Amino acid sequence: MLSLVVAFGVFGGLFGVWQVLLPDLKLDLDLSDGQLGAMLTTGFLATFLAMWLASRAIDAIGTKRVMIATGVVLGLAFIAFWTLPTVSILTVVLLVFFAASGAYDIAINRAAIRRSSAASRSWPRCGSRC
Repeated sequence: MLSLVVAFGVFGGLFGVWQVLLPDLKLDLDLSDGQLGAMLTTGFLATFLAMWLASRAIDAIGTKRVMIATGVVLGLAFIAFWTLPTVSILTVVLLVFFAASGAYDIAINRAAIRRSSAASRSWPRCGSRC
């Protein structure tokens, strides 16, 4: 249970810190609002395919493996934000970051649903008497 809470906390914290980086990325790479918006939108679109693929991967290899793999990719992409020399590399890193975040999101939520289902089965059922 603690590992799941940590997984959600790290995921939320990562996005909180990442959003703080956006103004610096925009200034460092001399991006217009439109350029940054287009790159973010492209990144968000990558999450849809990644979420669908993550669901299939979880069915095939398990939630834990998908969480670990996407967590590592997410961390590496986050580190890459600190060393971006060009707009084209930022675009690629955004695609990877958003795809990994979408897949990780599916994995941690799938784990939470499984944990919640297991917990509800362990409680005695008393119907309307409770």
